Amino acid sequence: MFLAVLVLPGMIWYGVGCLAPEVREEWDFDLEENRAKAELPEFVLEKDCTQKLECYYNDNIPFRSFLITWEQKLDSALERVYSDHIQIRLSGLLYGKGEDTSMDINDLLSGEQNAEEAFAPAEGEDGEAENGHRYQEEVLREATCQQGGLIRRICDHCGDSYTEEVPALSHGRRLTEVREPSYTSYGYTEYACDTCGLKYREDFQGKIIDNSYLAPVAVGNGVLQGRFDWLFYTGDDSIAYYEGSNIMSEEEMEEYLEPMLRLQELCDERGIRLQFMFLPNREQMYPEYMPDYEIVDPYKREDRLVDYIRENSDISIIYPMRELREAELYWQTYYQYDTHWNNAGAFIGTQALYEALGMEATDLRTLETGRKDAEARELIAMGGLDGAGYAPDEDYVIRYKPEVVMEEEEGDIYTGWTYHAYSDSPNAQKFVILGDSYRTFMAQYLVRDFSDCTIAHRAYAEEVREDIRDADILVIEAVERYDVQIPETVEKVIEILSE
Repeated sequence: MFLAVLVLPGMIWYGVGCLAPEVREEWDFDLEENRAKAELPEFVLEKDCTQKLECYYNDNIPFRSFLITWEQKLDSALERVYSDHIQIRLSGLLYGKGEDTSMDINDLLSGEQNAEEAFAPAEGEDGEAENGHRYQEEVLREATCQQGGLIRRICDHCGDSYTEEVPALSHGRRLTEVREPSYTSYGYTEYACDTCGLKYREDFQGKIIDNSYLAPVAVGNGVLQGRFDWLFYTGDDSIAYYEGSNIMSEEEMEEYLEPMLRLQELCDERGIRLQFMFLPNREQMYPEYMPDYEIVDPYKREDRLVDYIRENSDISIIYPMRELREAELYWQTYYQYDTHWNNAGAFIGTQALYEALGMEATDLRTLETGRKDAEARELIAMGGLDGAGYAPDEDYVIRYKPEVVMEEEEGDIYTGWTYHAYSDSPNAQKFVILGDSYRTFMAQYLVRDFSDCTIAHRAYAEEVREDIRDADILVIEAVERYDVQIPETVEKVIEILSE
């Protein structure tokens, strides 16, 4: 019986391959596990030979992909039944049903325009008096609702001339939507311009917060099931960042800052503009969907670290939590089933970077922005969950500076560890960013704002050493759960610039 259990599945698998190869190919699909399959040990007496044999067999078992997929679907179905019907009743019985509250968003509305202000026409300059001249008008640029016009006045008698700005036309302010607040959406009133599509919202109301107890439950490879089908990641000490339980001491922050100061001095000597960029963990952005954790200290690690760096140095560093939270009034900025920000979040973060660099930033509301289903769903696979049970997530297609022409590219913008792009952007500064996977979402915007752009993973700084040495602007980026990697990166860049 033991031999039959070992041998028969392989024989059946071989038979299926011979008689119905298309069926075998259908059942033997790639699970996208992002790892190398285990190999047979070379010697029988090798250390851990039995364990290696077991790993090899597990990776090559007949019907493996088919069986794992069905096991995931069964586990996911049972987990959904538990979380949707049993857990909520148990939690209510044990802890009581917390009263719903409304999210306080007053701090997000301090600089928010209302629709009436946003749709008001621009003011142009007053024209000069006639003073006996007989001027004829020549239209140099037609006024639109997005841009003022320009005319030239020329006197028929003496040829005297001057140019005059014409105010932008008023937007067509049309009511398009009135949304009540819910657990997953802010409340607002939305207006749009029929001509250019510009949208503005006012009368914002905070989301409704579900205060019922939700126990943290991790499934698969460190995936937390949050409220309303949101998934979160427990790896890389993410929960400690969320709880505020991993705050650095002042001595640790001083030690953290020391190599940054040395790098700043080197960059100043070489005329390189140095910019640090920390990005919020997804858990910080969507606490309303997180399971219940005790917040040990609301003044958390990254806020403290960034404040310490600003107070004890002239190093330029940003942590665009506020900008991303304000953008949430209009767009979802991080994926629901993935650890990364989406295209809208990356755009907002990139514009925050430009403001820190003293560059002109672009308001996303003024751009043509379409919606699409998100492709990033890595937490579903990591949790061993059935993707069919999760509604499509949202992402955006942003039309940003289409007039800029890409002239040359080296490497893949999304999967390559290093990527170089050259365009006809009028900004001739050489831009280099060393970061993590968040950098890849920024690339599509960066390459349109710099004619010479290098985008690399921090671990591959050595491969772009010449670009670092020739940079006009050097950005070092990390999502906060990877902030511990910054000192090592800084030391590597110091080594490169010191040669």
